[in-house]
Amino acid sequence: MNTESVRDMLNDKDEQGEYKIPFLKSIKWVFLVLVFVVPVLLLSGALANNMFILFVLAFIVQYIGLLAERWFFFAQANQPQNLYYQTI
Repeated sequence: MNTESVRDMLNDKDEQGEYKIPFLKSIKWVFLVLVFVVPVLLLSGALANNMFILFVLAFIVQYIGLLAERWFFFAQANQPQNLYYQTI
């Protein structure tokens, strides 16, 4: 699989504008949960129980969520500069 076919697969939508791959419909919610909700819960648990490992785990979960979100953003290739250069 080359980059073009992966990009086409990620951007493939049906007539209503929904992604054809079911997991991609909810992937942005997964990123939001990994980046915000889970770290906040881990931090509150760390503060309540005075457990340093939960601070570290919150950092790791948020970092993984941010990396995954950035990868998805660039894999979709819907950035304005890419849309501009595709028309030239």
